[in-house]
Amino acid sequence: MGAGVLLPGGQEVLCLLSTVRLGEPIEVRLGDTHTTAAVIVASSADLDLAVLAIENHAEPSAARRLSASLPEAGDEVRIVGHGGSTRSDDKDLNVSGLASFSSLWARVASAHGETAGGRAPMFLLDRSAGREDLGAPVFDSNGEVVGLVTELLEDGGGRALALATPALRAFVAAERGETKYRRPHHLQSWGGFGVAAHNRPSHIAGLVTLGIRAVLFDRLRIEPWFEVDLGTRAPLTEEDTGTQSRPRELWWSLETGLHVGYRVPLFGEGGRNYFVPHVGFRLGWNRFQHNTEEIASLCGKGGMACSHTLERSIDRQLSFRPGVELGADLRHGGIRIGYRLFLDPTHLKAHSMHRLVLTFDGLPLPIRVGDSN
Repeated sequence: MGAGVLLPGGQEVLCLLSTVRLGEPIEVRLGDTHTTAAVIVASSADLDLAVLAIENHAEPSAARRLSASLPEAGDEVRIVGHGGSTRSDDKDLNVSGLASFSSLWARVASAHGETAGGRAPMFLLDRSAGREDLGAPVFDSNGEVVGLVTELLEDGGGRALALATPALRAFVAAERGETKYRRPHHLQSWGGFGVAAHNRPSHIAGLVTLGIRAVLFDRLRIEPWFEVDLGTRAPLTEEDTGTQSRPRELWWSLETGLHVGYRVPLFGEGGRNYFVPHVGFRLGWNRFQHNTEEIASLCGKGGMACSHTLERSIDRQLSFRPGVELGADLRHGGIRIGYRLFLDPTHLKAHSMHRLVLTFDGLPLPIRVGDSN
């Protein structure tokens, strides 16, 4: 939820990039209740600005002109926002109508032009609109837009910062790319570590994993990955082996596979925390090994008296285990906590495995390709 201003021509809207950059469908509602879909056609992460092209053009008379000058301290200005009244859960429609596109009068507390460090011209307002009105236009006494509300000052006595129109005009007039930003597709590397466990018989191992995440429409995720496990397996009894019992074994495995998942947003679309259930396949090349000791008799060899020697050797088992894997990732910031359940349909009891993993975006190589980055 955010605010903006219709630009001259009635075909584009200027607003804050932080309001619309998530790649979700964008809906624009104008003061005359005209509602239409929109897509981003220009953006600036440094200024936190975006230009939206609206699907159904509005009346040009509803558009507003951007002033060429910076307001001065003491100037009276007017902030026009919707007061968050466009929520679908409004219960009192009369109150909602009164709050829609209401005005808030304020004064410019201070202003500055572009500094030597290249900082965009801004000014300080002695009052602020609601948080859901970030991006609201600020009008001067002539009805021209002199800025957009960009930040509410925390513990600032109800004051707000606004980006002045010299910066807005330069951004709107800048040359734009040909490709419209509709929904983000991107490619990203990730890596992490975790533990793998199984209880029949007991397995425990540490793991290191690396992968690539291909994202389509900011929802569908396709992730090929590679993993190395290293740990031990509990002693095997005669019941397990069908022969003699075996001591605890070293176990290591090379694993690879592919997951397909779908992003489910958490706590609304205002944040980038989400839950991703996924399904895929896993191919594992396992090796188990343990040291064996046997007492060998030397009787009758070389005319020597009978004696015995201890012979040591390494017994190895190799196996290939393909199967299905189910799991889920919980994402917070650039960190994901995940659970994996591996199932071998041919032998569920012996070849299932649980894994808990912690992965980090951009590890070990910061690969980030695509319009969402």
